Amino acid sequence: QAPPDLGRTRPRHRLEQIRAVVTQIVPRPGGSLSIPHLSHVLLVQTLRCHPEKAPPEAGGWLAALADRHLSRAVAAMHEDPARPWTVAQLASRAGLSRTAFAVRFRRAVGQTPMDYLTRWRMLFAADRLRRTGDSIARIAEDVGYASESAFAVAFKRTTGVPPRRYARQAERVRSEPEGPGTR
Repeated sequence: QAPPDLGRTRPRHRLEQIRAVVTQIVPRPGGSLSIPHLSHVLLVQTLRCHPEKAPPEAGGWLAALADRHLSRAVAAMHEDPARPWTVAQLASRAGLSRTAFAVRFRRAVGQTPMDYLTRWRMLFAADRLRRTGDSIARIAEDVGYASESAFAVAFKRTTGVPPRRYARQAERVRSEPEGPGTR
């Protein structure tokens, strides 16, 4: 499957929003502080263009965002991953029946809503394990697990690595001295 053509964006107002961000990424006082943030805004604006022109058969996360019903459920999961979501609650957010939501979600995303939620939680947890020194128990609680052991099982099932080993590996990478030719 060819990658999305992000160079040509529609509708026109999205293109104007992207141009406005790009014009802010120029050398000026404070530029080095704003470039990373403006780059994130640019990425978000560009990604927003893709769902509007994505064919329904494209599938995946972007297809869910393009669907006005599914996007509400995905947004809810992203905003509050620790909440003990049920398919019924997510279907309610989407404004669909439980069955219609589950079928539509699986068809669009390629996995069940609960599988998607678990994967999202584990991505969030992996990021925390890489970037912070937070305890595994704290991260487990923050992503919706009542026990560290239940979280560890889900993390290993999703990533293939137990969270403690993942955190140790990330710590080794963070503490490695930068060699010649690196920043």
